[in-house]
Amino acid sequence: PGNKEMQNAFLKEHNEKRRLVASGEGLIEHGAKKTPPAAKMPDLKWNDALAKLAIFNVRQCEMKHDCADTMHGHTGQNLFFYGTTGNAITNKTIAKMAVEGWYSESNDTRLEDIEKLTTIYPNGKPIGHYTQLIWGNTTKVGCAVSTYKKRLENNNMMFNFTLVACNYRYGNTLEYPVYKIKNGTNSEPSRKNKPQQSNKKIKKQENSA
Repeated sequence: PGNKEMQNAFLKEHNEKRRLVASGEGLIEHGAKKTPPAAKMPDLKWNDALAKLAIFNVRQCEMKHDCADTMHGHTGQNLFFYGTTGNAITNKTIAKMAVEGWYSESNDTRLEDIEKLTTIYPNGKPIGHYTQLIWGNTTKVGCAVSTYKKRLENNNMMFNFTLVACNYRYGNTLEYPVYKIKNGTNSEPSRKNKPQQSNKKIKKQENSA
């Protein structure tokens, strides 16, 4: 599912951010701290099954999470929404915008959140899209993009909307570290926890026609 250009664009944006964080050069807490180096954070590989699930989501043309769990277990999900009165944007552009939008939650992410994720809303600010993006045990991703036109009722303007869904194997799980820190002591708990519900990211922007 999805053409190679789209697949490569999403893989490139995801893996560039993961490598940055894993190297210890990512920034958190509004740039006050660097991310601790990761003991393990593999590059993501494309998964057609996850992409097919994402297609079912974006075809609804609605910013809404679905049950993306598979026979292999819990699946995480990030959503992104963009609207413009100008021309529809390319897959490369929307991939960059979506991943940058999710990554921006690093500003509200604390070191203690990376060491062990206990909430995806520390201080009332969402971080779950960012933590899903850099989740250390995630190995696969599948994304889908849908573009459609819609006239807004309040001003009768025609918009080009783009909806993105990315599904991940694995997803955010509370009481687990976001990733194992290199030479660190944070580790997964021995008991099995109920996975945290998937996340969504909303971004709307209006451009002049």
